[in-house]
Amino acid sequence: MVKPLKSNVDKARHKLAKTSMIKILFICHGNICRSPMAEAILKDMARREHLDNRLVIASAATSTEEIWHGEGNPIYLPARSMLAEHGIGTPDNDLGCEEKRARQMTREDYRQFDFLIGMDRENLREMRRIAGGDPDGKICLLTDFTARGGEIADPWYTRDFEAAWRDIRDGCAGLMQVLKTRKLI
Repeated sequence: MVKPLKSNVDKARHKLAKTSMIKILFICHGNICRSPMAEAILKDMARREHLDNRLVIASAATSTEEIWHGEGNPIYLPARSMLAEHGIGTPDNDLGCEEKRARQMTREDYRQFDFLIGMDRENLREMRRIAGGDPDGKICLLTDFTARGGEIADPWYTRDFEAAWRDIRDGCAGLMQVLKTRKLI
């Protein structure tokens, strides 16, 4: 299922076994659709499985297009609505959705996070550029955790937020399974 990441996850397992928290950063182009959806979905999964005390989950952008005068835009309304349809980002299960603002990935994020997970190959290129490479093998695609592979299409352009939800949910479920199977959480 996760062939390209097997060695990276195994390498991380040795490094992370001594760490109390696993830090995961989801990244997309603007940090208003796919990556905040992934952040909220994984936070919800972790909470439901009582693993939220083992994970630090955040999201960021490769660009500054959604950041104006130092202030990031909130989660795009159709993405926020799709989360709410599934009980995430609601008043009784907000998970930080209300306060979430777009921010750009930094080189420091590469040092701080254990996994940096992009949504498409363009994200991966930009993530490696920002990080100055990927010497620790921390950068991967969310779909690497699924049987289908490929990329998660940007619903900003496709307008298909349901497909994005399904693909992101499947990727997050696969990620949780890998983390549990490898005894990282």
